[in-house]
Amino acid sequence: MAPESVDNAGPDGDPVQHRGMAPFPMPTTTADPEPRPSQLRDPARFLTQLSTVLSMTPGTIVSLVHLPTTKQALCAAVRIDWADVKPTDQMDADLSRTARSELLHDVAHDLWGSLPTARGRPEHAFVTVVARPGRVVFGPPEYRVLSGWRYANHLLPAFQGDLLLVTPHGWRAFIDDSCGTVPALDDEASWEA
Repeated sequence: MAPESVDNAGPDGDPVQHRGMAPFPMPTTTADPEPRPSQLRDPARFLTQLSTVLSMTPGTIVSLVHLPTTKQALCAAVRIDWADVKPTDQMDADLSRTARSELLHDVAHDLWGSLPTARGRPEHAFVTVVARPGRVVFGPPEYRVLSGWRYANHLLPAFQGDLLLVTPHGWRAFIDDSCGTVPALDDEASWEA
């Protein structure tokens, strides 16, 4: 007896059993998913704009961006110093996370300044840029920043936006894993380890 349909035939011509599940159709649309409200529309353009305000030297920059998915307007940016929050030993690891969170909380409020705290959907995002030597691979320094933001509790009407890593080899965004070679840091030989 011949199989009921050719589409359901296996390599030997026998019907294929799907164990109670019919094969599902593959999606036919190739449209990009809608970006998250905290996601930058064009990270490369943002980094270029940010580098005109603050030099792209090793360190961490926190910026406040208005309408990151559409206008992507840089409102303010500040370089932060982590020197006060490095753990001295393993027992201080939790304390240093708390200190990182408190520092990011204070930076968020300083950047927000006198902007109104209206109700409704947030129209701003705090975007963090970590610039360092090495490969464009997320590692412990970036995860410490993300951990600090998780517990910052700034309670402002702004998203905690993307984290961008910039190295001499290029840049990479944490949220959507987009990346590029320009802009990048240069003059790696002048950096201190």
